[in-house]
Amino acid sequence: MPEISQPGAGHAELTAETLLVLDVLRSLDPELRAVMAFHLDGFDGPAIAAQLGITDQKTRDRLKKARKILARKLRDQGPGEEAGS
Repeated sequence: MPEISQPGAGHAELTAETLLVLDVLRSLDPELRAVMAFHLDGFDGPAIAAQLGITDQKTRDRLKKARKILARKLRDQGPGEEAGS
């Protein structure tokens, strides 16, 4: 039997989710945002540390903190709510 495709999120929903994620990323302080940006671009911890002039441990700590903040804010906010509220 052929597989039946399941409908996914529509374009409008994906756009709203993308905008929410971007707003939450922008709400991070500059140090956390920089580490997260490098991470999302595929850099590993030592490369991020070298680019930012910090230790690898500090990179891991900032990434962990940024992830916690992002997870909390994304969980607490739904589409249509402003970041920072």
